[in-house]
Amino acid sequence: MSNLQIKLSIIIVNYNGVIYLKNCIDSIKKHTKGINYEIIIVDNASTDNSVSLIKENYGNDVILIPSETNLGFSKGNNVGAKNATGDYILLLNNDTVIQDDLILAFEKLQEANVGALGIKMFGKNKEYRNSVGYFPNPLRLLKLYKLYKMDEGFAKGDFSKNSYEVNWIEASFLIVKKNVWDLIEGFDEDYFMYVEDIDLCKKIHLMNFKVIYLPSLKYIHFGGYNVSREGYLKKGFKTYSKKHFSFPLKQLSLLSIFLNFTFKIVKNTLSSKKQ
Repeated sequence: MSNLQIKLSIIIVNYNGVIYLKNCIDSIKKHTKGINYEIIIVDNASTDNSVSLIKENYGNDVILIPSETNLGFSKGNNVGAKNATGDYILLLNNDTVIQDDLILAFEKLQEANVGALGIKMFGKNKEYRNSVGYFPNPLRLLKLYKLYKMDEGFAKGDFSKNSYEVNWIEASFLIVKKNVWDLIEGFDEDYFMYVEDIDLCKKIHLMNFKVIYLPSLKYIHFGGYNVSREGYLKKGFKTYSKKHFSFPLKQLSLLSIFLNFTFKIVKNTLSSKKQ
């Protein structure tokens, strides 16, 4: 970081992520050469040693905003964004490690109609993970795997183009222009966690900006969906349906969500009885 005008504000919402934070922050430092940046960490009332680690190791390099309660992902990022001074906001999960120099993304971001940009995700074993999809509709909500984009190389991560215009990208790594973020008023705080990134990208599209995927740049994401958080996912899709669909699509979408999650419960119950 320097005293020059900040170009990139990197926002990390942290909750008990002490085992990930050092690698995440160190990867930021390694791959932001040529970029004036700031790191803003919103700590959601962690009970591990996250805050101590940040203060002891990165006290001069990080703007730490501690919260006395767990604000969730959406509100936590909004708090961070209110303190951001950069022209761009990078939403970054605490359990990520950036693999390539981020300055390479800024050429695409200079295009006037680009509102947000994401890059290629890998899992903890460096396996490709699809992080791009289509906006929900009743059919896709009946079978959630249909939300993910599977053509043009997205199924296996074999890409032939330098960039792709897509509906949505997961917000474990997502760069949003600050003026676009302000225009759409950031995340909708009715989402605690899950689906808020789809909603965000939908609002970006509604303002006639593009969401771009760059497969040439990579990051590792150690976390991901956890069955224990299924309730948040269900609530997220119900919230999205109520906000973005009018009758009868809204009712059809809510029915699809009900059938989807009811089927999962029945399937899991039957599986446990067989064991």
